[in-house]
Amino acid sequence: MFHVLKPALNSNSCVPTLHFEWDEWRVHRYYVPFEGEAFARLGQLTGRANAALAYASGEWILHRFAAVNHDETPRLYLEACWAANVHWAYFPYVEIDEDRWRGPVRGPLLIMMAIAGDAYFGLDDDAAIQARSLWMRNLALHVLPDSGAYLAWFDASLARLEHHHRKDQHPETEDMLSPLPEGMGAPPPRELFDTSQPYEPSHDAERLDAYLRGLDPDASPFLAGADALAGLDAFVGTPYRYR
Repeated sequence: MFHVLKPALNSNSCVPTLHFEWDEWRVHRYYVPFEGEAFARLGQLTGRANAALAYASGEWILHRFAAVNHDETPRLYLEACWAANVHWAYFPYVEIDEDRWRGPVRGPLLIMMAIAGDAYFGLDDDAAIQARSLWMRNLALHVLPDSGAYLAWFDASLARLEHHHRKDQHPETEDMLSPLPEGMGAPPPRELFDTSQPYEPSHDAERLDAYLRGLDPDASPFLAGADALAGLDAFVGTPYRYR
C-alpha cells in the first residue's frame, strides 16, 4: 500500500482552498524556469536519485490536493514510478487521458504525473534528468499553500542524496537491454526521503524489496503483471522482489 511520506503528511499543505493561479494554456510557466546553480548541483547526482527526488516531491503535491481529489490515478501513477526506478520493466508506457485532467485541482495533478513520467519515459529526448526534479520542485512551490516545510524537506533530502547518491559514488554497470541512459546509479528507497527519521543506507536492499513485495499489479493500471515480466529477456529474477 502506497502511503505519502511523513514529512508531507505532517505538514499543513493539505487544504481545500486553492490560492494559486492556474491557466491551462500556460502551464509551463508554473514549473519550467529554474536556476542554473541548482541544475548544476543536481547534475552531480545519479539519474535514479534525481528521479526519486522528483517522485518524492510529487508526493507533496499529491497530499496537497488530498482534500479535494479522490481519484486514485495520481497515487497509483507515482507508485508505479517508484517501482520503475528499481527496474524500468515494472512500468510499461500508458497514456493518460489529458481531457479528464483539467482545472485547478486535476490540472496540477496531471502535470505532476507528466513530470514524473518524463523522468522515466522522456530521457531519450532529454537525458538531463535533473530538470525533472527541478520542475517538480517548482510545481510544488506553485501549488503548496506554504512552502517553508517543503523547502526544508527538499534541502534535507538533497543533502542525503549528495552524501549517498552522487555519480562518482556509483560506477556505471553496462546493461545492453536497458532503455535508460548511463549514469542512473542505484535506486534510493523512499525511506531516504523520510527526513523525520534517521537514514542508514545499509538497509536499502531490504527497503526496496519490501516496497516491491507490497505492490499489487492486479490492482494497478500502470504496473506490469508478473507473467509479462517473466517473459521479458531484459528482466532477470523474481518479479516484485529486489535481487
